[in-house]
Amino acid sequence: MSKIESLPESIQLPTSKSIANRWLILQALYPNQIQLNYNDSSDDIEVLKSAFTSKDKTIDVGHAGTAMRFLTAYLSQQEGEEFVLTGSERMKKRPIEPLVSVLRQLGASIECLGKEGFPPLKITGQKLQSKPIEIDGSISSQYITALLLVGSKIEGGLKLFLKRHIVSKSYIDLTVSVLKEAGLDVTFQDNEIAVTPCEALPENKNITVEADWSAASFWYSWVALRPGSVLNLVGLNLDSAQGDKKLIDYFEGLGVRTKSIDSGLRIYHVDMALPSYLEINLINQPDLAQPLAVVCTLLGVEVKLNGLQTLAIKETNRLEALKEEFLNFDVESILDEDSILIKSQKASNPKRGVKTYNDHRMAMAFALFASRFSIEIQDPEVVSKSYPKYFEHLLKM
Repeated sequence: MSKIESLPESIQLPTSKSIANRWLILQALYPNQIQLNYNDSSDDIEVLKSAFTSKDKTIDVGHAGTAMRFLTAYLSQQEGEEFVLTGSERMKKRPIEPLVSVLRQLGASIECLGKEGFPPLKITGQKLQSKPIEIDGSISSQYITALLLVGSKIEGGLKLFLKRHIVSKSYIDLTVSVLKEAGLDVTFQDNEIAVTPCEALPENKNITVEADWSAASFWYSWVALRPGSVLNLVGLNLDSAQGDKKLIDYFEGLGVRTKSIDSGLRIYHVDMALPSYLEINLINQPDLAQPLAVVCTLLGVEVKLNGLQTLAIKETNRLEALKEEFLNFDVESILDEDSILIKSQKASNPKRGVKTYNDHRMAMAFALFASRFSIEIQDPEVVSKSYPKYFEHLLKM
């Protein structure tokens, strides 16, 4: 990819896969009551959609972690049906024991066909029964969301107590927001969540899924790196329940301003003195780690990103992948189990192509180095997981 000298005037951002996939589960639970509309799709959305339309009882989700977690809960309550749920080699190394353990307590029949606590899973659908449940909130919000999405179909409803510190709480808040929009009765107070059982939704829903704030982070990054740049992001709104909307505050400090327009948002670069050091806790927005790490490095801002303990069980170990790819540009970083520190240092021309580790966010984040150098992105098609048109949009000009 040649050095990027200019940006498009306007970008139609992809649909939020986080929101779409929550609604797809509810649509399957309440057939004929929910109509979904979105401007485009992605691999993660298509994997979940195909699971509901396929006649095959073996479901392969590939790299789609959201689909793996959500389907584990959904299939567990499909009475009398038997499924095998599997995925890529990386997926078979991503733990699912906390979710499986809770579902078993509720009456689910789940057998781990390989290593205990990991996919692939043999699931025989049962009538799940309510009981007070404790689950560790410090591992993954997707386990909790998977349970909440099927909570209204559990006999007696769902009562969850979240132990320890809650990570990625904004994604749990998003789930609660979707459930309430569907008309379901859900409460989230302190560390306790309750979902009331419901046979049918109070009324039919016609839902237009909004654009993705996680995808917007890469365009905020490009504008931060391009003095004088202005870009319209179509489909975003400031009233969104998506937790990554918090990026507005983070990029304010990096010279990017945000303004509402009829079609979405306008973001633009302002000249300002950049901070010499930033420390940001991303416990609720871990998907912002990669773009923020790269953009701060390119701007010469020393940065420490905290609250990243969930990155080890993503599509790849994202902390290790960041460290490895920064070294490709002669940038050193310091890792511990939940943070990355990148001291201010000048990046050099890469020694090789950028590896993407089957991780869409690695590809999109390290493409930002094309603001300084001509680079090669290996396996760029991995962006299809969440943003298939990313490189098409980037190379418009």
